[in-house]
Formats: sequence, structure tokens, C-alpha cells
Amino acid sequence: MASASVVLLARALAQAAPVLLLDEPTASLDINHAIQTLETVQSVVDDGTAAVAAIHDLDMAARYCDRLVLLAEGEVVAAGPPSAVLTSETLETAFDATAVVSRDDVTDAPRVTALPGVDKRKASDTDG
Repeated sequence: MASASVVLLARALAQAAPVLLLDEPTASLDINHAIQTLETVQSVVDDGTAAVAAIHDLDMAARYCDRLVLLAEGEVVAAGPPSAVLTSETLETAFDATAVVSRDDVTDAPRVTALPGVDKRKASDTDG
């Protein structure tokens, strides 16, 4: 599965398209290959190619993306730089999740720590 993802990315890069559209480019990859993939994408972006990617790993998105668009139920909850988009408030709004957002000591990117909590949407469905 991982080798198929790498081959698809290599094919996309070989076409030298001005824009890369990537749907979960790190899904099913181990951490080393995920980092290599996003480093490669970042390199081509630095050379002038645009990239739009769906990434569910919020920490990786914060580390490698210049801008994020946080969606919930098809609606934009927040858009902008990772530090503006990834906040406890926006994550609660988007995912009904309790999370702490801090700064990674090594990368200085936002780091999301999801905490156990009550799914407020389900709880409100069962209330009176």
C-alpha cells in the first residue's frame, strides 16, 4: 500500500503540473515515509508548484502546510495559517472534541493533543 502511494506521488511529480491535488498523501504510510512524502511535497512547493492536500493528521498538517482549511459537515470552520486555525475552540467546533493546542519544542508548529471527553452532539440527542 505504501509503495503505491509513493509511485502515485512520483507520477504526479514527473508530470511537472503547476498544481498537485493530494488526497491523504500520507494515509497508510509509516512515519518515516509520511515525513519523506511531505518533505518532497514541501520541496516542490518551495520551487513554485502549488499543492492542495487533504490531511487528517493535524500535527503533520500544522508542520507542513502554510495554510489550513478546517471543515466540519461540509462547512468551513476556520481558514488561515496553522496557528490561527488549530485552536482548542475551532477543534471543539469542528469535531466536538476537547483538545489542547501547544507549540512543539522542536518544530515550533502547533501540536494538538486530543483529550477524552463527552461527545456533546450525542449527549444532546439523548437529552429530554
